Amino acid sequence: IKGRVLMLIESLLVGAIGGLIAYASKIVYDSNKIEIDPDSNLFFFLASMQDEVHRFAINYHKKLRQKNMYRSKLDGIEGLGEKSRLKLLRKYKTITNISRQSVEELSTVLPLKVAERLYNSLRENKNDTEPE
Repeated sequence: IKGRVLMLIESLLVGAIGGLIAYASKIVYDSNKIEIDPDSNLFFFLASMQDEVHRFAINYHKKLRQKNMYRSKLDGIEGLGEKSRLKLLRKYKTITNISRQSVEELSTVLPLKVAERLYNSLRENKNDTEPE
């Protein structure tokens, strides 16, 4: 058992804790069941570590959802920084209004290449969301 416990601890240290499931008196890892006294410090430590990994995963996914909630169609367009996005929104007020503009009109606010990228990107997004 000592060898198995050391193998388990080594696996945990390299980040494999995500597959650990703590039951009443067993640790199941990679479909191997290892008997551990549920009153032992090791069992308490592993169960606490599992709880912490679970908490971390939940918080990570919450942050991902929040980040995606605030994404804009203007994000990710090469050459279109925060200042340019603000200029566009001040002039046209909404992304819908921006998407209605021609390349020539957009190039009054942006460099021509960036205006073309923005125009094409908004057209691609529009086609992705319209039913066929």
